[in-house]
Amino acid sequence: MEDKISLEMVSKAERTTFLEHELRARRYFLLPAIANWEKECQQWHDNYNRRLESKRAYKAMGQEFEESADNAFSFPPSRPMHLPPAHPVGEATRGAICSIGCPGRRGDEEILDMWRRCRQDPLSWKPVPRTGVKEFATKKEKRVALAEDSPKFTSLDALLDNDKDQFFGDAPDAEARAFGVDAALMPGGEPPAEDEALPVSLPC
Repeated sequence: MEDKISLEMVSKAERTTFLEHELRARRYFLLPAIANWEKECQQWHDNYNRRLESKRAYKAMGQEFEESADNAFSFPPSRPMHLPPAHPVGEATRGAICSIGCPGRRGDEEILDMWRRCRQDPLSWKPVPRTGVKEFATKKEKRVALAEDSPKFTSLDALLDNDKDQFFGDAPDAEARAFGVDAALMPGGEPPAEDEALPVSLPC
């Protein structure tokens, strides 16, 4: 009987791996609830401090502090947990009956759901979304498309001929001289005649 049970069981390594990833995902998806809980705690602290200030003010004036709906005491908000809800301690210690609204029932269903998924597929834990995956894939597709659309050159001359400003064209000589650039003064350019003035001043 024990051998049959051991054959039907999920291995310890698979159970451990499944629980590690499943609990990691549950903690990740709990982050928004924790952020709301922190805001509620801050609001609770503010209300509690105002209540203490009111009690001290009544005591300083020698009056009795009266409880009302505005300043009534309230317990701090409960912190959300990533673990499945447990049954109350009284059910085990005092033998109390598990009521219909018992949070432990919901926890049992969550545990059974994890058990069924692990039995069906040990890799079926809840995936944690990776930030930037879609953006990275989009950028990669754009790079591949640009690489495919870019012209292929088989010689250096073809590359140099294509390496020109295709949007603005070549600058006119007069415009180039206005910025201190002259082809005659470049290496390989034709020097001006002896009686022709230099179009641009030579550097000191």
